[in-house]
Amino acid sequence: MSQADFLRAMQEVQRSPKQTIKAAKEGNIVSIKVTANNIQAVPQLQTKEVLEMIHSHLSEAKALDPTKPAAPRSPAALTAERAFAAIMALGNFGPFLMPPNKPLLDLVAKGWPGIWKWIKFFYAINTNPRAGSAEQRRNSLEMVAYALYSITHDDAIQATISATPGLIALSTLLWLAEDPNFGSQPTMLPIPVTAAALHHVLFNATQATINEVVKVSGGKSSIVAETALTRLRNALAKPVPDPAHVHAHINVLVTLTRPRKHAVRRAVLRRGGIGLITRALVRVSTMPLQGPNVDAVIAGFGFISNLIEAGEGIRYVRQAVREGLLQAFVNVSPSFARLDAEAREFILALVSDTLPRYLVYRSVILVVDNAMQKLETPEARAKIEKSPVRDSWYKTRKLAAERLMIKWSHDTVKTEAAHCDYCRKQGQKETFRNCSRCHVTRYCSKECQVAGWNSGHREECRLKKEEQLVLEDDAIQKEDRLFHHHLAIRDARHHIPLLRRLAAKELPGVPLAKVGVSIDYTRVPEVYGVFALEGHDLSKEVKKDAPRVSEARSENIVEKALKSEGRASLVESKICVGEGCSVVLTLTAQPLWETNEVTRNLPGYMDDEEGWLDRTGEFDTTVDDIDIMMARNVIRSFVEKHEGPEAAAFWDSQDSADELEL
Repeated sequence: MSQADFLRAMQEVQRSPKQTIKAAKEGNIVSIKVTANNIQAVPQLQTKEVLEMIHSHLSEAKALDPTKPAAPRSPAALTAERAFAAIMALGNFGPFLMPPNKPLLDLVAKGWPGIWKWIKFFYAINTNPRAGSAEQRRNSLEMVAYALYSITHDDAIQATISATPGLIALSTLLWLAEDPNFGSQPTMLPIPVTAAALHHVLFNATQATINEVVKVSGGKSSIVAETALTRLRNALAKPVPDPAHVHAHINVLVTLTRPRKHAVRRAVLRRGGIGLITRALVRVSTMPLQGPNVDAVIAGFGFISNLIEAGEGIRYVRQAVREGLLQAFVNVSPSFARLDAEAREFILALVSDTLPRYLVYRSVILVVDNAMQKLETPEARAKIEKSPVRDSWYKTRKLAAERLMIKWSHDTVKTEAAHCDYCRKQGQKETFRNCSRCHVTRYCSKECQVAGWNSGHREECRLKKEEQLVLEDDAIQKEDRLFHHHLAIRDARHHIPLLRRLAAKELPGVPLAKVGVSIDYTRVPEVYGVFALEGHDLSKEVKKDAPRVSEARSENIVEKALKSEGRASLVESKICVGEGCSVVLTLTAQPLWETNEVTRNLPGYMDDEEGWLDRTGEFDTTVDDIDIMMARNVIRSFVEKHEGPEAAAFWDSQDSADELEL
């Protein structure tokens, strides 16, 4: 076909589309190609008649045997040329093969057996090194993938097509053969279609379908994971990444990691999948939230939302925040309303629900604080102020600031303070002696050590040693565990007014010395409760796969709280650990229910026989040093906003001077 013939045909399709369709249906190769190239530009070509013409050249009856080579210009060769032009047309017909175009979708479903035979034919021909140049073969395979991608937009058809024996294997092979630097050189298509086709074919991926992908890829999950990650890395290596390319590669990773227990999912996570996609998200979130960039942003947040709590969760929360999750959220926040309702829900949940639930971990608090500090810029503040999710952002920021101050408080006392495990006396660490066997329990004197051993530490000591071995393999860092005990005690003391009311209402007649406190940190905000120590059933709360030593040790702690007769109190807190949760038991060094001087100064407090009366019903918490620090921060922020940085610095100096005087 000469260039002049092609130009004349292009002009003809504009003047008389029906004549071009008729000629194409009769087998005129120029008309078929011209129709293929103009489907998306000429509305008269977006019809059932054109789709019927395409299927007529891709019929099952006309499909050729790839093992029987056809001579140039032979009838078989011409049939193959028409079929390939029809494959190109089918790819370009994709935008119109979506609901509610049921007549077109039904036609695709009916014509699938023939389409599938021709796809296999062109795959076989173009994987033969002797069939044309490498570039020609690559372009041909991309057209095959483009057609496959285009006809699988609809869920029902996708399910039918994906169930075709051999289809997943062929889609995987197309994907593996894709140029890893797709887009670095001129290409006929705007997206990496083999990746897009694989995502469609595997959309409802199961353990079995991913197993097939792994088998075709050489039997190693690591190959599948690394291939998918490398494609995304290459797309991000460009000075300005193409959002459509980023979207396609993230979608493949979303699909491959859908089965929760598959090795590919673990391999993607081990190779830094959360961090890589977070970096991709930061890159695309700096672009205007429109066109293909919307899809890329949604896919990035969707992947993180799906996998951030995989395994023990904490590691991936830290990884996502460290790589810029909060920055990406701030970037898209002014245009949040442009996202669809489902995307808004899971993106907002990351910041307003997932992240707050992990602010019980010291290591998470540190990375969140570092990320928040970087976002204390006029530009970031302006984005948040214009955002419909402004209130949710500030709630999380406030919680992060509060937990940071609790962390500071813990850092101050952890290196110095200790208590006797028997008499509960508190003092400097160096004044206490450790148990010579478990090296954990401390005593203030030899007498207390002997008394403690005889009153229950003999059994507890063995359990503690076993527990230490378990904790060495625990994903939760030691500093995180120690901090959580401090957090639970502080929060329980802070909510004593609420807890006293709950105890009076739910456990009437039970002495406070025999009442434990529960805090559910898996909910936002956390939920407080009380329970009777006697008969408390830990089996309802203990993690199902927890080692027996953890359960035994927990039962020992409950018994110890009962035996203390009010000298110590028990706080039972539930925390998120990835896709599950864990229960942490904390035994306080001092009675929890004692009224301190700060509590006595609250408007709701008055002495009576019970030691507490709530006169207003409005006070759920007491005021402590954390509240005071938070109030000072609010005042400082107000001064800086309205009076400027110099005034805030002056206020800081005056505030420090007041502390010194105190």
